Amino acid sequence: MTHSGYLCLALLAVAAPAAAGEVTHTVAEGETLEAIAKSYYGAAWKAVYLATRNEVAPKELVVGKKLIIPGSWIYVVKRGDSLTTIAKKRLGAEARYTVLMRQNNLKSASDIDAGRELLMPFHLTHVVQNGDTLAGLAQRYYRNSKQAALIKEYNSLGDTLKSNQRLTIPVFDSNTVALKERHPTPLAAAAAKVPPAIVPPATPPAAAKEGTPVASIVVMPGADALVVEAQARLEASIQTYQAGEFEVGCPGLETLLKENRVAGNDRAALFKYLGFCAVAYGDLQGARDYFRTWIELAPKASLDPVQTSPKILAVFYDVMSEARAEPKKPDEDPTE
Repeated sequence: MTHSGYLCLALLAVAAPAAAGEVTHTVAEGETLEAIAKSYYGAAWKAVYLATRNEVAPKELVVGKKLIIPGSWIYVVKRGDSLTTIAKKRLGAEARYTVLMRQNNLKSASDIDAGRELLMPFHLTHVVQNGDTLAGLAQRYYRNSKQAALIKEYNSLGDTLKSNQRLTIPVFDSNTVALKERHPTPLAAAAAKVPPAIVPPATPPAAAKEGTPVASIVVMPGADALVVEAQARLEASIQTYQAGEFEVGCPGLETLLKENRVAGNDRAALFKYLGFCAVAYGDLQGARDYFRTWIELAPKASLDPVQTSPKILAVFYDVMSEARAEPKKPDEDPTE
């Protein structure tokens, strides 16, 4: 995310009360919010959790600064507990028991015997600004605009948002349970992490075409059957995307990413086209994350300016300029 984007989050968001799943991280030399998020959560885009929870912008991320790393946590049901009492005491409102039910796949409110483990969320607080929408907030905090209904229900909202209204953003993320203090993973290891899937809106917007022919996927002798099958699905998903069937091709790419069976040059192609999908759905920060990983995997990555959509090119060139930028020398005049 850009400097201004994080600064905006820092100004708009108010840190939530401490939760059971939180740990503290001390910023080390050279660390960024994205790198820290990748280390703890496995996905750079979740730096939004850190920026919001700590009200911090990148320029404020100095060595030695203490960051709170929020995480979901597990509550063990005790005798006499009910979902309503747990919701009231742990989530701040009795009515939130319905969300707790769904997030834990409970068939009924009474389906909680003593000893049962419940996934509990951590809370972020967002202060509504002019132009905010529930779908936009869901995309920001969940990478899924369809989760707008979750924010609406959790905050007992009507159909409109009011400026300066404070919203509680619940994050039920099993990947953040049992966080431990750690150092960020090296860049190469972080690049191998699987980022989140893109969840397209109900009606995908018109996506820009990227007409570069699909390269034939080379199947190495002795390759695992599942890997071979994943390679074939990758080629099919890319071809489907290029045919303009984004609602089919993009979810196919997302599934491959979750399965994590695509490697080498094919993995670079996977991130490339996931970046295209992100642009198609208006998720520009997601596109930046995918393009960044693509460039890490394929340093000579490039796009044909004739065949590629201007929207895709704009994001790609922005990421490329960041990747190739060299830090200025201390005595260099920044105005030159």
